[in-house]
Amino acid sequence: IMPEAPQSSATLQSVLAIAGAGLFAVAAIVFTFFNPDLADHALRSIIVGLVTLVFVGGAWWLAGRALRSTAEAIGGLGLLFAVLDVWAFAQLTPAGTSAWWLVAAGTAVAACAFAIAGRRSGLRVWQAGAVVALSTIPVMLGIATSTGLGAALGWVGAAYAAALITRALPLLRHPGVRAGHAEAVALEVLQLVSVIISVLLAGWLVATTNVGGMLPASGVLLLVAGHSMLASRQRLRALWSFGAGASLVLGPAVAVTGLSLQSLAGTVWSAAHCLRAAVALLNLIAGALPITSTV
Repeated sequence: IMPEAPQSSATLQSVLAIAGAGLFAVAAIVFTFFNPDLADHALRSIIVGLVTLVFVGGAWWLAGRALRSTAEAIGGLGLLFAVLDVWAFAQLTPAGTSAWWLVAAGTAVAACAFAIAGRRSGLRVWQAGAVVALSTIPVMLGIATSTGLGAALGWVGAAYAAALITRALPLLRHPGVRAGHAEAVALEVLQLVSVIISVLLAGWLVATTNVGGMLPASGVLLLVAGHSMLASRQRLRALWSFGAGASLVLGPAVAVTGLSLQSLAGTVWSAAHCLRAAVALLNLIAGALPITSTV
């Protein structure tokens, strides 16, 4: 019978390594961002970048030595410092330009790098962080427009991105890593939050711009319906199916109301035609979506 001491020693070494890495990360953050003598932005960015490389390289090395839990923890610290790198990159934004443009660009580059590194090293924390970050890029682009419609479209875009990335998860996963559901669950939660926020922003458009915001809000609702149909094969099938039907009814209804208030309903659209179109679309959805029954 093999003694238990070597296993306990390895576990203790992992705990000590994680604790040491955490203390090092805290010390690096305090020294870099709370040191009054370090006011040079370029030097601060270089320090943060070097610390990021240390954590990323250390996590990759540990993953190759089969120290999976330690590698995942240190890899998570590498992700944290990558966020700080993106923040430092965004400080280069020219005056009069939204910093969210550079945040989105930096996030795209970092997320792609971590997605590739996660697939090659098998570190799931990098894969999960990468797919979530990629999905949120449309939100950053929408906020950068500084308009309510842009923000709403950004959140809808995030929902679409998360739905498409969910289908691509098998391609991003390392061949030697067991398939997990954490990434898929995180992406579906992100989709749900994105859809809720986009619908609220559509309502905000109507409330703040009155008639002028009804047509854009209708477009947002129709995009939400398209996403719900795309997401209807995920875990929350019934919820997404309901969302698709409700959005397809509300979208044309909001458009008809806006056109009616602008005295254009008689020449452009009629309520009867829109109602027929909505019913036809709902019939198509009912025939296309999978029907699930619960006992």
